[in-house]
Amino acid sequence: MSIENRFNKYDRSDMLENVLALPDQMREVWNSSSDFILSRPSAGSTLVICGMGGSAIGAVLIRDLVNKNSDFSVHIERGYLLPAYASANSTVICVSYSGNTEEVLTLFDEAVQRGCEIGVITSGGELGRRAAEANASVMNIRGGLPPRAAIGLLFTSLLRLVVNWGIYRITDEEFTELLKKARFIIKEITPGYNSKDNLAFQLSKKLYKKIPLIYAGDGLLKGVSYRWKCQFNENGKIMAYSNIFPELGHNEIMGWECPDNIKKNLFLIFLIDRDDHPKVQKRMQVTYSMLEKLAGDSVVIDSSWYGNNSGGRLERLLSMLILGDMMSVYLAVGRGVDPTPIEKIETIKKLLKMGES
Repeated sequence: MSIENRFNKYDRSDMLENVLALPDQMREVWNSSSDFILSRPSAGSTLVICGMGGSAIGAVLIRDLVNKNSDFSVHIERGYLLPAYASANSTVICVSYSGNTEEVLTLFDEAVQRGCEIGVITSGGELGRRAAEANASVMNIRGGLPPRAAIGLLFTSLLRLVVNWGIYRITDEEFTELLKKARFIIKEITPGYNSKDNLAFQLSKKLYKKIPLIYAGDGLLKGVSYRWKCQFNENGKIMAYSNIFPELGHNEIMGWECPDNIKKNLFLIFLIDRDDHPKVQKRMQVTYSMLEKLAGDSVVIDSSWYGNNSGGRLERLLSMLILGDMMSVYLAVGRGVDPTPIEKIETIKKLLKMGES
């Protein structure tokens, strides 16, 4: 069965179309986000962004994009409690695509009680209602998608904000060119493209019956490696793990002394970027040379894999986001599963609600 026919048979909820729509999502929000206004965090302060799952990943990517330019730090809260330092002088952004995420609603209420300046990114739901009552600044985005498939809407909402703050610089014309590049990258790895040269398709075939370990440096691709892990989990319906250099060289590396029958099932993926710290680059080179012979398979993927060695940080970040998302849907249909349903996640939510009643 051809890959196109497999998508027709198994991708019944059109996850592929959602991945292909990334540039359109980004353009949609870029053109409609002028009313999302928050005060720029002061130098030395911490911006707190609250979110879970697919709603949080945009914040993770923004943090990695701007960490070289910002004079304030970014804390991403994925629990039920704000950090102790969050106060009336703090800016808190609550992100819930559905507007009904339990943890984010709890954090929003706490931010209101502490008198924080609050921004909200949502498609509506209970969070939208509470934000209106609290007169919080709201970025209303289009609903109806799985949160992980709304990454263009969620990421660009935050991108527009940091551009307005002067933390990241990109003009409207440069943004338009960026979207052209994103569409080119997507075209290179769609099911209709030559399968022999289609990197996403070829790597997804190698992942079949393997457990991916995604390793990256602690710079631009830190959050991307986690996004890949989550997309392999949710779309591909497989176990996957990610870790970061240099920390993994002080602990996880010893796990490679596990039995050979475990190692042969591991697919080692190194994500590299030219802005990785020189010492991190050296550690990754040394570690890969040691581990590639132990894993069942391995690959090194440069953030300029699509052929533009002069691409800026945002362009390279998007290229890796697109590649991982496409790999995950190829993996799903290759395994004969629909990438969209997330029954176990929904079951947990239902059981929690039953316990409250």
